[in-house]
Amino acid sequence: MLASDSLPSFPKHRTIILVEDQLDLRWLLKRRLEINGYTCLEAENGIEALSLIQQHPSISLILSDYLMPGMNGLQLLQALRLNSINRAIPFILVTATWSDQLRHQALSEGAYAILSKPYHHSDLLQLLGQGISHQAA
Repeated sequence: MLASDSLPSFPKHRTIILVEDQLDLRWLLKRRLEINGYTCLEAENGIEALSLIQQHPSISLILSDYLMPGMNGLQLLQALRLNSINRAIPFILVTATWSDQLRHQALSEGAYAILSKPYHHSDLLQLLGQGISHQAA
């Protein structure tokens, strides 16, 4: 039995923008998500992510690291929420620098969830599925 077989059934074959400045981590995460049926578009930072969103209006979810050069994950979330079209896209912020203040700020800015590093891949898959299902509802 595969680990993914025990996970709840959520929508698959959806497009995610994966925003991560560390190439090796981005590559690994993209491969793991693709194995689970997701299509991933990659951005190295928030500025690249904004460009991808303009090019691909049918994004199902954004998964973004918090600490990145240029534009961090929270700044990306704030920029997205300025545009009414982008407000509905679920946004999951991933961080190794957890704090209640960051959690409160991200949720008040409209993040769907915050995931603390390190995390289990099954927790990530569950959040992705829930976020996409929430958007579709």
